[in-house]
This record gives sequence, structure tokens and C-alpha cells, in this order.
Amino acid sequence: MTASPATAQEGTTTTLTADVSAVHGTNVVTAGDIVFEVDGVSIGSAPVGANGRASVPYTVPLLDNRDPVTQTVTARYSGDAPRFGASTSTTTVRVDPEPKSEVTSTVGLTASRGLPENGRLPVALDVEIDTSNGLDLPEGAQVEILRNGVVVDTIPVEGVTATYTDTVDYSTVATYTYTARLLETETYDTIYRGATSDPVEVQVAPAITPTVSVAVDRDTVLIGRAVDITATVTADGGPLPAGTELIIRANGRDIGTVTTDAGGNAVLAGHEFDIPGDKNIVAVFEGAQIDGTNYLMATSAPARLTVEALPEVDSETTIELQTVATAGDEVTITAVVSRLDGRDLTDAGTDDLGSVWFFRDGDAIGSAPVVINSATGEATAVFTHRFAERGEYRITAEYSGAFGTDEVIAPSETADATVVTVRPSEIEIDEPGPPSNEIDLSFGSLDLGSAMDVIGTDNLSSLGNLVG
Repeated sequence: MTASPATAQEGTTTTLTADVSAVHGTNVVTAGDIVFEVDGVSIGSAPVGANGRASVPYTVPLLDNRDPVTQTVTARYSGDAPRFGASTSTTTVRVDPEPKSEVTSTVGLTASRGLPENGRLPVALDVEIDTSNGLDLPEGAQVEILRNGVVVDTIPVEGVTATYTDTVDYSTVATYTYTARLLETETYDTIYRGATSDPVEVQVAPAITPTVSVAVDRDTVLIGRAVDITATVTADGGPLPAGTELIIRANGRDIGTVTTDAGGNAVLAGHEFDIPGDKNIVAVFEGAQIDGTNYLMATSAPARLTVEALPEVDSETTIELQTVATAGDEVTITAVVSRLDGRDLTDAGTDDLGSVWFFRDGDAIGSAPVVINSATGEATAVFTHRFAERGEYRITAEYSGAFGTDEVIAPSETADATVVTVRPSEIEIDEPGPPSNEIDLSFGSLDLGSAMDVIGTDNLSSLGNLVG
């Protein structure tokens, strides 16, 4: 009695075969039936063939859990009287659970240096895992952190990430190689295969705190005027190598990044401040490893700079327009803007001279830019407005002011309102004269007598009463 295969995955089919032969002699058994039983339960029968064999297929059951099961298979030969008697034979079939699915992963590792403290340099290691099914790893997944091939710690994975901070001695030059190794994990139906990241190197060197200084080429500057800011970085009395980066900050805000020359100097040239006030300017070196030496972060003492606002010049605004208008007609309103110091608006150092808003009874009706009148040389803003209804209207104007490179022209408004009287439109209508009492009683070529014959005496009397 045999089963092929003798070990089958749950839900698959194996073939059960029984061989019948004579105990004595060489006669071949070719008759009779064989009943097959599994754990005492019949699963079918088959006649013995010419080769002395009988076979039946058998589909093994599905398991209740993932524990394998061994079943006993019995073949019962009925015999072929009177030549051959009945007999039995047994074997076993092992039923295994369905293989677990597999998830493979790719492990990524990044390392970043922290700031040294108490002779130790912290190294932050970030592990990121990409799984083949795109899902998180199961609870209990772990990663080993290796430094120079030696496991320094085993840390849990949360989802697909893990973090670890190692500390190393930074008093001597050294190179550390880190790897992250994901350990294999199994759940009820899945195997999460292990994987190892590519190596990441971290170089360590002795730490030196450099000296950083900063200077401005003047103490006071007008807003919008350029200044040069010079920063210098040195260590142990000598400059850091050329190309070292420094950040220039004013009142805590980065305003530029510069690189040093061979002398350790760097210049932020031609910087313009657009906000007046006192500025605290510092140069910041963020730290770097250069030629085997670890230079720590350093900030200069502040340099002071006062940014002054541009001088402000007062202005005056007047308006010119006709004070009597007709409803429906367009009226041109001209605003004239001038400086109270008598100079031209263009002396402020700008082509944009601002604009003028026009108001009717306090409500804005429009605006116009201020331009130089080529004929008069005056700075004017011209606006056209149509008064739709009759009445009296108060017209005023307001100048926006202007910002130049040398001065600021202050806003201004008209000192008084100009009153415009709008009259109704004139419409001519022909008026009719008094009615006439004379009625032309001519009847063509008829004389009065003929007319009486036509109209009749009674009707003629009524007509006379109508005429009066």
C-alpha cells in the first residue's frame, strides 16, 4: 500500500495504490476488489487490474489550523475465493498547511551627525523600509543596528520606519560604517524576509570652535542705499580654507550667504535695507568637517547699523474745474500737486509721482495718475466726470504721495471742497396760441342758398349755434 505523494498540501490530491500478490507461488492476483479507507472511513473502491494493482485518487482535507496532520490509509482486499483470501495493508499520508506567503523588503539607512557633547558625537540613524506588498511590517518586527559589522542594538520597527541614535568618540579621526539589518518575522500566514541596508559612513574628526567676526562699512545708511558687510572666520590664528560658507543675518533673518577667500574673508556687497531702524548684523558659521578637522558652529558678535528713513517733504493739492455745469455734460477736474518747498516733484528721485483720488460729497468717483504737464511744467492729475442729475455737489481730492530714492513726498488733500452747481438741461417746446372762433363756412362753389338746400334749415340752425 502506497500514497503518491505521501505528503500533500491541504486541499490537493494524492494517489492511493494497493499491490496484491500471492503469498506462496508465482500466481498473479488479477481478480477481486480493494476498498480504501482513511482513518477508518471508506473513500471508495477499485477492482484489481491485470498487473495486480488498484488505485484511487484522494483529495486531502483542508486543515483547521496550520498544524500538519497524519492520516492512516487502509487498503482492504476482498479476496478471490477459493484461490486467494482477503487481506489488508496500511500506510500514512501527511497533510501540510498551505505555504505562507512571502514579503520581501528593501532597507534604506541615512546617518546625520549631531553636535558633540561631553566628548561624544551623536549619530542619528534613520531606517526606512520598503515592503514588496506596500504595507507596514507586523508588530514585533525588528532591526539590528551594526557599527563596523558589530551589532550595537536591536530596535523595534514602527510601520516601516525605525530610528536610533548612536554616540561615538570624536577626539580622534575615525570612520564608522553603519548598516541596518531587518530580521525575518513570521505571522500566521506570512513570512517577512530579512534584508540589509547598504553601508553608510560617518567620519569623525577632532572638534575646534572657530572665531567669526563681522563688520559693516558704515554706521548709518539711508533706506535703499547699498552697504558692504564683511565677515571673517579663523581657527587657531589662521583662516579656514577658501570656499567656507558663512550666513549673514540681520535682526535674526538671513539676508545672504557668502564664501570666504584664501584669507578667510567674505563680503556681502551692495546689500540694501528696505525697512528703517536699528539692525543687529551677525555672521554665522554652521559647522563643517574640513581636511580631517571638525569645526563646530560659531556666531560672531553683532555689528550695529542704523537704517534711516528718507526725508519726507510736505505737498499741497488743489483742484480746478468749472463750478457751473449742465446735467448730463462731462466736466474735467484737474488736480494740481506741488511741493511746499517749491521744488519739483521729480526731485524726489522717482518716475512714479503717485495718483489722485477724486470725491463727490465724500464718495470716491475715480482716480488719475500724476504726470508733468509739458506745457506748464505743473504736476497734475486730470479726471473727467459726468453729473447725471441737477443739484449742488462738493468736490474734493486726495493725493497718495510718492516714494523716491532721495525723498518721500507726503500725501495731501484739498483744503476746502469746491462746490459745483449742476443745472437741468434746457428743452424748447412750441406752445399753441388761443383758439380761433372763426370757422370757414365756404362750401366750394356752392352759394349760401345752395348750401341751405343741401344742409337743411334745421341743421343750419344747429351749426349756427355751434359757431356762436
